[in-house]
Amino acid sequence: MLTLAPREDLWIEVPSELVAEENGREFVGVLSTNGFKLVMRGRPLGELPPDLLDAFQMSLIPISQDRRINQSASERAKH
Repeated sequence: MLTLAPREDLWIEVPSELVAEENGREFVGVLSTNGFKLVMRGRPLGELPPDLLDAFQMSLIPISQDRRINQSASERAKH
């Protein structure tokens, strides 16, 4: 995969568990640097390293993992 050229119509879904490991973070960093569009699936176990903050174009958070679910509408509007 690291030898492929990125395509405008291709988005790669990355499980959040992958960035919990050093090898996974390195892999994501290389994909991002090479121009692939990445989507994180799920909430990461901890904070993302600063160098990976811009690696993901978006994230997909299952409703069961959404920490805002118990917040009021006014609290959600602050974020």
